Amino acid sequence: MTSVMAVPETGTRSGPEPRRFRPDIQGLRAVAVLLVVLYHAGMPVLRGGFVGVDVFFVISGFLITRGLVSEVDRTGRVSLMHFYGRRMRRLLPAAALVIVVTLLLGRVVLPATRMSSLVHDAWFTAFYGINYHLAVEGVNYQNADVPPSALQHFWSLAVEEQFYLVWPLLLLVAAVVLRRRHRRVALVLGIGALSVTTFALSVVITPVNTPMGYFSLHTRAWELGLGAIVALSLPLLAKVPPRYAVPGTWIGLGLVLASALLYSDQTLYPGSAALLPVAGAALVIAAGTHRNPRTAESAILERFPMQYMGKVSYAWYLWHWPLLMLLPLWAGADVGFVGNLEILVIAFWFAVLTYFVENASHRSSWSLHRWVPTGLGLSSAVAIGALALASTLPPLVGTGADQSVAALRTADVRTVQAALTSGAGLSALPHNLTPGLADAKNDIARSSADGCHASLLVTAVTPCTYGSATSTRTAVLVGDSHAQQWLGAILPDALANGWRVVTYTKAACPVARTPVWNNDLKRTYTECAQWQGPAFAAITAMHPDLIVASESDAVPWNSVTDAQWASLTVSSLEAMASPRTRVVYVGDTPQTEKDPVLCLQQHIDDISACSYTRSTAYAYFPARHGVLRAAATGAGFSYVDPLDWFCTQQACPTVVGNMLVRRDTGHVTNTYATWFAPMFSPLFEDVTS
Repeated sequence: MTSVMAVPETGTRSGPEPRRFRPDIQGLRAVAVLLVVLYHAGMPVLRGGFVGVDVFFVISGFLITRGLVSEVDRTGRVSLMHFYGRRMRRLLPAAALVIVVTLLLGRVVLPATRMSSLVHDAWFTAFYGINYHLAVEGVNYQNADVPPSALQHFWSLAVEEQFYLVWPLLLLVAAVVLRRRHRRVALVLGIGALSVTTFALSVVITPVNTPMGYFSLHTRAWELGLGAIVALSLPLLAKVPPRYAVPGTWIGLGLVLASALLYSDQTLYPGSAALLPVAGAALVIAAGTHRNPRTAESAILERFPMQYMGKVSYAWYLWHWPLLMLLPLWAGADVGFVGNLEILVIAFWFAVLTYFVENASHRSSWSLHRWVPTGLGLSSAVAIGALALASTLPPLVGTGADQSVAALRTADVRTVQAALTSGAGLSALPHNLTPGLADAKNDIARSSADGCHASLLVTAVTPCTYGSATSTRTAVLVGDSHAQQWLGAILPDALANGWRVVTYTKAACPVARTPVWNNDLKRTYTECAQWQGPAFAAITAMHPDLIVASESDAVPWNSVTDAQWASLTVSSLEAMASPRTRVVYVGDTPQTEKDPVLCLQQHIDDISACSYTRSTAYAYFPARHGVLRAAATGAGFSYVDPLDWFCTQQACPTVVGNMLVRRDTGHVTNTYATWFAPMFSPLFEDVTS
């Protein structure tokens, strides 16, 4: 987002001249920033307020292109040093200030692992690469429960700056190669081709990889490009009769507001849906080419409050998101919508103060050439400062005495219950916790490292085989990541008894064959169905001796009833099993409401605060667990209930002995799962008896 005002166009032309100062655009900025900040605050009626960012893209493309074309018309060239110097002078001081304050505030309120992640994000932010970093992280299923970064909103700035690495160069080439009378037509054709291409990419990529479609330049460039086309078309727009300006402005505003009201987080976006707000913003800008008499829409956009909000919109945009993310953590409570509105007011006053910083840098006597190395130095200083701040993070080491846990020798749940009872009595985090809190996220079954656990966007079936390929007994592990997490528990006894184990697992893809909505992709998870068909067919063709299956009961959420979920699961397993196949279904692990790793960081000396009770172990769908058990046993399957592996009759501790039980709200650490290997040994003994 930018609020840079371009150098006005000059030169002699026949016909009406476009007006130079555009208060309507300043008002449109205010509309855009209000949509964004109110959406982020949780305003119920503005579920699609994220379209304000698209409006900013169009404004930026228009203003920057108008200034560059004016320079070409005036001088016959583009000074790249002046252009990038202006950008750095205008954007970097405020951005650097916000990043630094965000890091300092984050150091106070964030747990160490989240603060370490924020420092990582700051590096990408400082050098305008945060958008692609977020695009990659957005489809990492292991990060599904991680809260948004306090620097996430800088993605839009990164998109713009990446665009402006290329666009001035194209204008410079046009200035050198093309004659003046052909220049605008050629530029319109060029930017038009680029816009059509990137719009097509947005339409194609968004349904497949929504995070990449949302955050990347190659799916967003067309929005800036449309603003650029409006700027290049100013001579033609100046000839359009002024009577069309009023309806054009109202229609444009209507398109923007309609998208903000009708869209939501469930909307597949950007894709073709972005056409509505982008076209609306372009129409408002185009309709405002002429200075109009005092009309209703100009009275809205050109009033002092809208003008002032537009003037500080850049700084308000920068401040609102980190404060919304971090101040509630400082307060230690969810402040709700009203509290978020109060935070927006605080952010606005920060923006007003920051505007003085923007003005000071703008009025600086430094030459634009000097601002280029200064800007690069400022970005580097922010990145180095972030690294220095990371070095002050406390080590994630427990203060409690070393603990140990007896190895399980047999499938004896009494030994497990005794260890759980002892874990529930711990107060301080053990010094020898395994895995450590910093390593918990990566304590995953080996099939991930072996490349056999399919990620969200993967549809190819790539099983892993463990054990002798010539073994006469085959066990299959099938399901989502809640099945994969038990691989470490299954392998020891299976391999020791001469079995071959083959894995068929995919992130967020259950055994039940039902359409699944994926919130990370913001659409139906079609890759799951595409993977299930060939994977399940391959299992059927193997005629395995044993199928071990599991899945997250929360995957379909409330799109199916408990009975439907159980029936679909049983049907899938019956289709995979041959007459001689034994099917064992492992019930889902308890789902915690708060991230245990983050909780333990905040309660190192009182880890009991991170425990939960047995009665809330399946809080989201309390009956689903039992319904599935009844359906599985009714179909003749064996059912393994893991609840007693996590909870006593009262408490469910997050640490057992020296072992960290969970790596997030839904998954078991590989360390804890491997401890349960003897609990799975009867599965193989029963089959071979």
